[in-house]
Parts: sequence; structure tokens; C-alpha cells
Amino acid sequence: MKKTVEGICKLCGQKKKLTYEHVPPESAFNSVSVKEFPPEATVDMMTGAGGRKPWDFSGLKGKVNQRGGGGYYLCSDCNNNTGSWYISEYAKLANIFHHIITTNEMELGNTCSFHLKDVFPLRILKAIMTMYCDINNGCMGDDQLREFLLDKESRNFDSEKYKLYIYMASQGMRRISGISAMFIEGIGTVMTSEIGSYPVGTILCIDKPEAYTPPGLLLNSFAEYGYDDKCDVDICGIPYLEINTLFPADFRSKDAFISVPEDTEQVCKNTTINSAEMDEKGNKPMPEQTSSIISKVWGMCNPLRDDGLSYGDYLEQLTYLIFLKMSDEYSKPPYRKKSGIPAGYTWQDMNTLTGAALEEQYKDTLEKLGEQGGLLGQIFKGAINKVSNAAILYRIVQMIDREKWVSMSSDVKGEIYEGLLQKNAEDVKSGAGQYFTPRALIQAMVACIRPEPMKTIADPCCGSGGFFLAAQAFLADPENYTLDREQKEFLKNGTFYGNELVASTFKLCLMNLYLHNIGDIYGSVPVAHGDSLLTDPGYRVDYVLTNPPFGKKSSLTFTNEEGEQEEEDLVYNRQDFWTTSSNKQLNFVQHINTILKATGKAAVVVPDNVLFEGGAGATCYL
Repeated sequence: MKKTVEGICKLCGQKKKLTYEHVPPESAFNSVSVKEFPPEATVDMMTGAGGRKPWDFSGLKGKVNQRGGGGYYLCSDCNNNTGSWYISEYAKLANIFHHIITTNEMELGNTCSFHLKDVFPLRILKAIMTMYCDINNGCMGDDQLREFLLDKESRNFDSEKYKLYIYMASQGMRRISGISAMFIEGIGTVMTSEIGSYPVGTILCIDKPEAYTPPGLLLNSFAEYGYDDKCDVDICGIPYLEINTLFPADFRSKDAFISVPEDTEQVCKNTTINSAEMDEKGNKPMPEQTSSIISKVWGMCNPLRDDGLSYGDYLEQLTYLIFLKMSDEYSKPPYRKKSGIPAGYTWQDMNTLTGAALEEQYKDTLEKLGEQGGLLGQIFKGAINKVSNAAILYRIVQMIDREKWVSMSSDVKGEIYEGLLQKNAEDVKSGAGQYFTPRALIQAMVACIRPEPMKTIADPCCGSGGFFLAAQAFLADPENYTLDREQKEFLKNGTFYGNELVASTFKLCLMNLYLHNIGDIYGSVPVAHGDSLLTDPGYRVDYVLTNPPFGKKSSLTFTNEEGEQEEEDLVYNRQDFWTTSSNKQLNFVQHINTILKATGKAAVVVPDNVLFEGGAGATCYL
């Protein structure tokens, strides 16, 4: 009987018993013993750590796997389904490749052409993409790809995002590489993953730069066939290649590596294992897809600043437009979700317009959506068009229209938005730093309290939602917890409580949470707009994570009888507070004491003398 382990299935995403799956399948000549190395050894070789060369396996300790590579990737249902639906066709292809290689005197580096008879192209494509989901993080956060693989009839394959290349692989070294970022001079960063094992090798490129084409024959056209389409396919110009290094899509010989040490050293330096490295601030490197979109989005800022628009206003307008675009994408197959956006005010009603017509439609749309309920109305309440230049507005709309926002993972969308928030906060003139706590500090605070699943978290001055996102990431990290369906649902809809006083920041926070899959467009909003210090909210939470606003006193600005602006200290007279004070940060400490459960924990950024500033703490009894 096959061994089973508990875990998250890479396809359906549910916590179930997982069965061992071979990659490639045993039926596709995956029966040769191979030596497997731990991830850290691969990272050392890829990055050149300790002087290790990509071809140098000496001294590395690994375990011999008698039946090839594989792992506990899929639950029994998904394993059985994909196995019965797709794998036999992949095995058939492998046998054809084996026959061609062994019956022809093929030379490495050459190409050949042949005729595939009576094959099911779509099944072959799905078998290969299933294996890529196995060796990477599930469906790479792509719900569309998950639907494509779990519905055997689906032909909804994103051929723009994914480019799949195939080659004939010689016997010898096997290369199974998860998604990696490689810098190629003159092209930029390329995101690739590879499964190369005799006799079939494939290379998957994600958001491939136009200037880059890996070795192999593009296989995307197989998505044009139906599941039951049995047909003949011509394979023209497929290369026969040898694997010698650990670098994905690299077919240089060992001799070529050794003869050009400078080149090898540079490749090592420029190759990133996306799951292993951190920058000097303790942050994960931003994927090229993410940084590229941020660059494009932020590149629009200069002409807008010249037109009198601030960073914060630009970010606000982007929030509105991206939300509209995502709602439009969700309304289409395969999602077919009701967006809640009234007819006549959708993205499709606006994105083809230009000039005055575009301005008028955008203005009317913002006004109409601000009248709606739920998250939709909260984001668009009081919204107005601040992009006065119609030509620039058109360019922004077209830029957003070209991207497929829904098919991006929540990690990617979140990083894009967080990247924009950070850029905005770094601009001294914008004053945006007030709602943007440094993410390294936030992560350290979350790590200190180590939140647990099914427990509640509050931030009474949440800004753009940084503490919520860090807590979500900590709870969802499989190295910390393995969440079941109930825990995932609670993390999305029941974990977080917050307040934000500033209206524009409140909207940014809602959008940030939405892009990170916190809350529901049709459900209650996890963050309230208003002053959290005014009253006891009634709820009690397990954790508080917060960075209260700078400054010692709260104040109200009013106009006196002479028409002059004056400030008056704002004193919060609450029965649950220890003392009445205008000390803003002391009041937040008192408020936190109220909303924490008796067993709760808090991590708060405050001055070390917060309890005794101005003598206020003298009346406090802790």
C-alpha cells in the first residue's frame, strides 16, 4: 500500500491525505535512480556560495531515489483524476521520443521533424502543466490555471502569461527546477521553470520578455484542441539537447563552463532562487513581473505631477481604476461573478472612450459607485476625478487595460500595490509616511507575538493595512501552520478588525486588503472609517498590532469668532480609560487595554515614557 501524508494538495488547495507522485511519471522512463540534493545545496550551486561551481557535485550529500524524482504533491482524488485524464498521453509522447532517439543517429544540438499520429494534444499540455504545479507552489496562485487543470474539458489556458517549450532530452543528468529568476544581459530578468528528464524536456516561461526565446518548440497551440480531439500533429524542428548544469534552460557543455570562468561567475551572481534570498532589509526580492508593472504604473507619475497631481491623489485614482478593471475580469468566464457595478458604469463602458467623453464617463462612474453599499461604496464614497488632463487619463486607462489583474496571484497584486504605497511614502513632500510603517519593523513585531490561527487581530489606527498583511502572511506560511478550509475562511473574513481616521488612507487600506484576499466585496468591511478613540467598539481581540500616530496630543481645529483658525486639545472622556488625557499615545495604550482579551498580547510602537509624559501616568493604576 502506498504511503500517505497529510498536507495541502497542489491542485485543489485542500488539506487532505497526499499520495506520492513521480515527476515525470514512471511510465515516461522515470525509472532510473537519481541522487537528490537538499534545496540549500542547489541554492549554493546556483549562487556560487562558498566558491561552489554549477558542475561541481563533489562533497555534496544527497539521497539516492531508486525510482526517480517526485514527492507528495497531490491528494488521491487529484492524483487519480489527472493520472487517468492526462498521464497516458504524456507517456505515449515519451515513448515516441525514446523510439526516435534510439532508432536515429541523432547528434546533440541538432533538430528533427516527425509526425505524431493519433494523439490528444490538449491532454499532453495538461499533463505537463500539472507537473509544473507539482514542483512549484501549487498553481502559482493562478485560479485560472487551477480551473484549466481540474476541469478536463477546459481550454481556458493563458497563453499570454505562460509559454511552454519542449525538447528531446538526452540520457544523463536530470534537471527539475522550480520557478527561478535569471538575469540575461540585453534582455533583463526571465522567469523560468524546467522539467528535463530523458527523453522529454520542457521549459515553462512566465511573462516572457519578447526578446527571449528558450531552446525548444513552442507547445501552446495544443490548448486549441478539445479534450477528445484525437488527431495527427506535425512536430517541426524540435531540438535534441543535453543537460549539464543546474541553470534552467541552459544547455552549455561542462567544458564550455570551465573554459569561461568569468562568465560562469557572472551567471552565478545574476541568478536568483526566488524562495531563498532576502535583501539587506530582510525583504524577499520582488519578482520581475511585479517590479515591471510597478515601473510602468509609477512611470505615469511624472506627467501627472507636472499637471499638479500629488502622489497620494495618483494612487487614489489608480485604486479606483484597478478595482473597476478587476471587477470586469471577474464578470467574465471562467469566474462569472456579479460585480455589483450597475449597468452603464462598468469598465467596458469606459475603456474605449477618449477625450471629453472619457472624462465625463469616469466622473459619472465614480459618482454612481459611491452610492453603492458594501466594500464597493466604501472605496468609491466621495470619489472624484482628479486627473484633469484627458490624454493622461486615457494613457492610464489603457495601461491598466493591458494587464490581466485577476490572473495574477494575490501575492503579486499585493506586492504591486504595496510597492506603490512604499514609493508614495518615501516621497517626503507627500507626507504619506504617516500611514506606512516600515515593513521590516512590522514583520519583526508579528514574529514576536506569533499569532495563531482562529484568533482575532486588531489595529486601531491601521493606515494602509501593513500589520494585517504581515499577520496574514505569517499565518498562511506553511512553515508556521497548515491551515484547513475553516481556518482559511476565518483568516479571510473573521480575523481582522481595524480603524483608520483619514478618509483617503482608509480607501487605500480597503483596496490593499481586497488585493490581498482579505474580506469580501459582498460582505462586511473589516476596517471602519473613523476615530477609534471615541468609544469602546465592543469587540475583544486576541492580538493588537499597531503603530499609533506620532505626536503627544490630540486636537481639534476650529474657527473662532474672529474667523481665525485655532486648535483645542481633544480630551477623550471614557469610563473604560484609567485617566482622562489629551496625550494621544497614552489614549491609544488605554484603548488597546480595553479591546484586548484578558489573555491577549499586544505589540505597539510607543515612546518609552508614554505612561508618564506630562504626569498623566501618575493617576494610572496598572
